[in-house]
Amino acid sequence: WTALEAAAMRGVDELMASNRVSDATWAVLADGLAPDQLVDWLYVTGQFVTIAWILNGLCIPPEDGVDPLPEDGDRRP
Repeated sequence: WTALEAAAMRGVDELMASNRVSDATWAVLADGLAPDQLVDWLYVTGQFVTIAWILNGLCIPPEDGVDPLPEDGDRRP
């Protein structure tokens, strides 16, 4: 992955863990994205979380053929 791609993934992990992005990660993102793209990245990340909350809150199971995430939330293999 490029430094920007890695920072985008790291930023999502940071948001999920602490609801904020570290200054170091933000600096990489801000160096590679325009201000409107930074807002888009935050918005898309938030939308995925919101959709997950809605699906989980309504107890909607994953689609056929899609494995659910582990109960502990660990997304890594």
